[in-house]
Amino acid sequence: MPKKPEALSFTVIRRPDRVKGLLATAALVAFLLPASVQAQASLVLDPGGMRALAAESLRASNWSDARRLSGALLQRDPEDLVALTILAQSSFQLGDMDTAYEAAASIYRSDAPNSERYQAARLAALASANQDRFTLGEIWLRRALTVAPSAEDAAQTLTDAAGLRRVNPWSTSVSLSFAPSNNVNGGAESNINVIDGVPIVGILSESAQALSGWLGETDIRTTYRFRESNEYRTFLSARLAARGVILSQESKNRLEADNALGFDRISASDFSTRRLEFSIGHDQAARWGVFGLDLYGGSYWSGTDYSYSYLRASGDRTVAVTQQVAVKGSAFYEQRFDPDSNARADTVFGGQAEVISRLQNGGQLSATIAYSARESDLLNNVSDTWTAHIGYAHGDLVGPAQLSGYAGVQFSDFPDYSVGFIRVPGGRQDQRIFATLEAAFPNYSYAGFAPVLSLDAGQTESNVSRFNLEAMGIKFGIRSTF
Repeated sequence: MPKKPEALSFTVIRRPDRVKGLLATAALVAFLLPASVQAQASLVLDPGGMRALAAESLRASNWSDARRLSGALLQRDPEDLVALTILAQSSFQLGDMDTAYEAAASIYRSDAPNSERYQAARLAALASANQDRFTLGEIWLRRALTVAPSAEDAAQTLTDAAGLRRVNPWSTSVSLSFAPSNNVNGGAESNINVIDGVPIVGILSESAQALSGWLGETDIRTTYRFRESNEYRTFLSARLAARGVILSQESKNRLEADNALGFDRISASDFSTRRLEFSIGHDQAARWGVFGLDLYGGSYWSGTDYSYSYLRASGDRTVAVTQQVAVKGSAFYEQRFDPDSNARADTVFGGQAEVISRLQNGGQLSATIAYSARESDLLNNVSDTWTAHIGYAHGDLVGPAQLSGYAGVQFSDFPDYSVGFIRVPGGRQDQRIFATLEAAFPNYSYAGFAPVLSLDAGQTESNVSRFNLEAMGIKFGIRSTF
């Protein structure tokens, strides 16, 4: 009876002519295979002998023989993991990326140990990258992360994934969140509407008051860089952002009370929003920094209604004052159009200035001041808004969390605001304070997506009490780590 084969590990190094700098690890693919010729008394080409001979051929860099033998084994048993391993590696070395990919994918989908599935996923990623299928390569590296046998392997794969993402002309980001909220509709604190300087008191419907429930948000953006060098890049982007609401039972009951009083029927969908946007942008290196130009076109829905379409142009300039401090200025101009007639409607424009400082611990401190204005034929829409906020991102982990946050104030003026037939004396003025604290947990990521917790709080005071509101919520989300 032949001696039982022993375990043998070996390494396959990537082809040097493709994907330079990607997945650069000394032991990129290492699978456990049976030992070979040394353990055989004679060349008996039963399945065990063929596996041993194929493994020895691979060790000796006889790629064609190794592939031929592994192919014969797979004709006998298409699920032979040893043969699939030899086929994947020999095909890769021969430049047959399709076969290498298919064999590695089969190993990953099998019941092989996680260590072998991890290496198979990495080989599938490398084969994809060698065919310039970089996005598919990123997907396989995410799969590798789910079965990484050690923290060191996971860290190496994250590094490789970040490198692959840099050379991939396509990049896609996904942000998802779900949060309980005491004010999902931006409603007032009270059922009474008081206007400063006016002796008349109004009564607000339930739908105009704060309603509790859950907020769900998603933001998906995909970008394709079609021109790029060391000094510039030009890219196309598409973005879909949506916000949905689930009302609490208490809120549903309150809206039913509105319906009983004859108010328009309101449902959770009336508090939703959607935005679909396409853009083209260009970033260019300049003296002491960079500048960028962007053109956008999109549509916006509020509730179930198509609110407006828009065109927007923006520009920004970043100047490095020192190695640690940069100043950034930007401006935009947006023209909105009526959804029915496509006639020009509201115009929105503004700009902001930002100072960014990189700290010694790897963190970042920023201060921003922004201005925006809206011009409209509807006097209630005419407004000026000033916003100032500071932000901080901690460089090191605090326990398991990566902490960041910001806080600020906002002042809005509506000079010709009316409530029904009542013109608000001096116009409407809102003062808002807001803050967000965010904690990301990169060490608890899955497939390259890390959980994120955010605490959001805001309070607005206005001379029209309909706009006095408080909102607070804890948001649960996920974010890509590369």
